[in-house]
Amino acid sequence: MNKLEKIKLNYPKLLEEQTCEICGKHFYLTKSQLKNYFNKLIKNKQIHYYCSRICCSKLQNKLLGNPFSRQDIKDKIKIKRLNDLDENGNNSYKRAAIKGLETKRNDIDKDGLNGCQRILKKNRIKCKELYNVENCFSSKDPKLNGRSTKKERYGDENYTNRKQAMKTNKKNHGGKHNWASNDPKLNGRKTRKEKYGDEYWSNRQQAKETTFIKYGKEYYTETEEFKRIKFEKLLQSQKKEYETKKKNKTFNISNLEQKCYNLLKIKYPNTIHTYRDDKRYPFNCDFYIPELDLFIECHFGWRHGKEPFDDINEHHIKIINNWKKKAEEININGKKKKSYLNAIYQWTKLDPKKLKTFQDNHLNYKIFYTEKDFNNWFDSL
Repeated sequence: MNKLEKIKLNYPKLLEEQTCEICGKHFYLTKSQLKNYFNKLIKNKQIHYYCSRICCSKLQNKLLGNPFSRQDIKDKIKIKRLNDLDENGNNSYKRAAIKGLETKRNDIDKDGLNGCQRILKKNRIKCKELYNVENCFSSKDPKLNGRSTKKERYGDENYTNRKQAMKTNKKNHGGKHNWASNDPKLNGRKTRKEKYGDEYWSNRQQAKETTFIKYGKEYYTETEEFKRIKFEKLLQSQKKEYETKKKNKTFNISNLEQKCYNLLKIKYPNTIHTYRDDKRYPFNCDFYIPELDLFIECHFGWRHGKEPFDDINEHHIKIINNWKKKAEEININGKKKKSYLNAIYQWTKLDPKKLKTFQDNHLNYKIFYTEKDFNNWFDSL
């Protein structure tokens, strides 16, 4: 039985929420605190709860009367360490941090993990055992993920003081962020100067050549892989939107579609309005008749062009050019008319994709562009 199991068995209260004796804050014990308190309880020693190193120091000073608790001595030591600069301009605090980090990074085990990586791995395992999550910040419990603390201190559980961060960065480095700093070590100019002889170097030609060798295109956004990933993400978002609208019953149904649906229900009572089959047809289909395994699309609106799009047809090209001009016009709200851009995408991109999906998957389908065409087909059944 390991130490954690012993704690759960003998002292389960240690795993519960505790209250700091100094500041009164509510918190959960860390792994090191659990071990420390467990050892003290076994030896029948008195224990005191503290939420941070600062509170721990204050508590020790309170209990033991430490002479270094005097504020003037603390300030004197702090000033001395801050002013103790080496040839690289690092003070005592920074030298200790660099030394500790380098020691951990160079301490590589048989699995190829350095000291920092081993600590992270160990913390994830212990966090999983204690709270059933690998990282406290991924927990939904506001006491674990820090949101309750932000709520108490700043009145906002998602608080991030970016303004203060920018002020600190500007004070320490002369810029709101690293790339705006004048220090060549921070803004990357020193590295470029050493490697390429130009602190503003950016070899776009080399980037194009590398992308072309790897993907066959000069820009990744032009590759089939990028288009495939983008299309998959689009389908996922459409599926999520479909499920939400289905749950809330908020599908947008036109009067003509409603008429068609009422007619279909007479002959085929099991007809489904706004149907989606992610494996065969990953789009929102207007109607689906299970008895016939028939998909029906009603392209009645002007955005569908009243017939299938043909990029060779001169009349279709004129319509698209006209829509592009109208898309540049300003509406009543002072914005461009996005409805025409949506119509161009719908008629020239999305509708052909739907048709291709029908054909590639050998589906039983019907596409109607007018109510008259639908009625003629329905009467022939």
